[in-house]
Amino acid sequence: MGVTLSAPIRSKWLQRRGDKRYMVGSADMQGFRVEMEDALTVALKLSGQHGDKSFFGVYDGHGGSRCSRYLETAMVKAIGALKDPTDVEVLKKTCLKVDAEFLERQSEREDGSTAVFCIVTPNEQKKQYDIVTANIGDSRAILIRADGKIEPLTEDHKPNNPEEMERITRAGGSVSSCRVDGQLALSRAIGDWNYKDNANLDPKDQKVIPIPDVTKVVANEGDTLLICCDGLFEQMTNEEVGGYVYKQLEDTKYVDPAVVLQGLLDLSLERGSKDNMSALAVCFRDGTKYHKAGGDFVPGPFHQHKHNEKFKKAYLNDAKRHGFEEEKLMSIVPEPPTGYKPQEEPDE
Repeated sequence: MGVTLSAPIRSKWLQRRGDKRYMVGSADMQGFRVEMEDALTVALKLSGQHGDKSFFGVYDGHGGSRCSRYLETAMVKAIGALKDPTDVEVLKKTCLKVDAEFLERQSEREDGSTAVFCIVTPNEQKKQYDIVTANIGDSRAILIRADGKIEPLTEDHKPNNPEEMERITRAGGSVSSCRVDGQLALSRAIGDWNYKDNANLDPKDQKVIPIPDVTKVVANEGDTLLICCDGLFEQMTNEEVGGYVYKQLEDTKYVDPAVVLQGLLDLSLERGSKDNMSALAVCFRDGTKYHKAGGDFVPGPFHQHKHNEKFKKAYLNDAKRHGFEEEKLMSIVPEPPTGYKPQEEPDE
């Protein structure tokens, strides 16, 4: 899992996007991790030649953030350049190409990342939306129907899955503690050169491969598409995550999916998740008035843990990533609780 902090960084970055077809909110939080390794993409127009299609993706990095940051722009660019971005075989070949290009970056290629993305095409006459979902790794996409029913659109790629284990062992690897060679907790990923360096094997036959499973489903107005990294599912099921989002969207007088996801991240943290957390919700309803350029930084508690140097450094780096230097940041961080007395916290 990587190095963790003594206390979580609860600061969040919220984004709001929308047009006449979609209301899109996202939220991410670093949590207990020393570095934020997640990234996400929201493209209401996939590309110039595919203005009728939209692209939504989440990338959960490991070993560093370089692979997920690469995918944040590289994947949507590659998919947007395709003649038919919904063709299953073409999507698989494109993911292989995106992976190969990242593996050429010798100083970065040992980083890895999941990739789960959805290409959405509206059918204006039927008021429906065709969703093509591609998944590499263990991030997830689920569809929350207007009646609250939860439909999983992805299946985790885990090393102990029989099909995955067979390929891993055939490539000369092993599976122990549900990890590839006792190390990597997923069996498909972009990057991860160390698990793809057998020159005698085709990319699709390596211990870890970048080939997605692809599913297709039709959504209706009133449904919600939810895409999340695995940090949201460490302690919660699809039904718990989807059920929370559904209930909050139903109970809120003014629908704000970004705020709903902010609450979901807090719930996941309270349930015991130790990972980075990122979530993206696409509500199939008019989001024209919802759209907002940029994002909103919501600072989490700082003063209670600022004497721990590792926490302080990670907290300030997270804020800086969103444009908040220390002096500017200190004017907006929450005040400590009444009666709070600071105490020294040892660094781990």
